[in-house]
Amino acid sequence: SSTSRGLGDVYKRQALVALVLVLTVAIWRGIRTRERARLAIDAAQARIARNERDLSVLMRSVQELIFRTDAQGVITYVNAHWTVMTGTAPDRAIGKRLHDLVEPQSRNDVARAIDPRSPDGVRVCQVVSRSAEGKEMMFQVAVVPLVAAGRVIGFAGSAVDETKRWMAQQQLQAQIAFQDLLLDTNPLPISVTDAQNRFVRVNKAWEEYKGRTRTAVLGKAFDECLPPDEANVHKSANKQLLRWGGACPRRDPGAPWRRIAPRHAPGQGGHCR
Repeated sequence: SSTSRGLGDVYKRQALVALVLVLTVAIWRGIRTRERARLAIDAAQARIARNERDLSVLMRSVQELIFRTDAQGVITYVNAHWTVMTGTAPDRAIGKRLHDLVEPQSRNDVARAIDPRSPDGVRVCQVVSRSAEGKEMMFQVAVVPLVAAGRVIGFAGSAVDETKRWMAQQQLQAQIAFQDLLLDTNPLPISVTDAQNRFVRVNKAWEEYKGRTRTAVLGKAFDECLPPDEANVHKSANKQLLRWGGACPRRDPGAPWRRIAPRHAPGQGGHCR
């Protein structure tokens, strides 16, 4: 009986030791697992911090404005190019509505660009804004909706300053309008044709001289608008201009002498009489 009790105590102690060993191994494994998890988290955080630094450097070097807004179009981030474009610190833009940064004529375009109901994908528009000095500026804006759980939570976008191109285009349009006015008010009959001998422009004096309106001849060839002899004279003069690349005088039957010279436009040749 005493022997049986002694053996039972031994078994109990062995069982207790085994339990302690099992618990120790389990605790050790748990510690190792938590340590590996902590190292993995630290490595992930280090990668995130490194990526954020790299992204920050990239955003500073990008030669266009990068911005982000919430779902209502309120700016939450702009890169350093904001200062280059506006002359103010980037934090001055935070909290402002994109709608309020453009001129009234551009606000409908902005509203369509940040409308959550608009189709997904890149949305592009041109907007006019005003600098701190009051100068008008033109921007090409592209925005993309940020979607989470099936709903739009904000927008990421970019803006390229196209003010110089816009101003050059306006100046060119003004110059063309002035040239068109000079052409139309010139007392001599003048017509402009393309390389295929089709009328492109005629002035008022030409309409009065020929007795035909510009709407009746524009886009049509000489043979469709002029008597055969006169059409042949025009075609011969144009052919000579294309061959020589110079200017030559020509006289229509019954018309004053005039000078013909080639007039070039991008991608096509033309002639002005």
